[in-house]
Amino acid sequence: MRARRCKIEIVKEVLELLSRKHMSKTEIIKRSNLNFNTGIEILEQLEARGLIEKRGNKYTITKKGIELQEVLISVEDYLIYY
Repeated sequence: MRARRCKIEIVKEVLELLSRKHMSKTEIIKRSNLNFNTGIEILEQLEARGLIEKRGNKYTITKKGIELQEVLISVEDYLIYY
């Protein structure tokens, strides 16, 4: 059984999903394998920080979100390879 993911891993996954295509709240939560309440909380926090934005009933990643995603990938690569 896989250990629980930390919040950083969840944020990275949500940003990765949204970098590929716009998604509804339900689709993000399902694909991220999150509990509904946790998913809503994460989306609200990301939106409040300007990392994602809601357009109609779909979410999209912002420029700031893309920048954070790149940093998280770099950190993950560093930790894995060093």
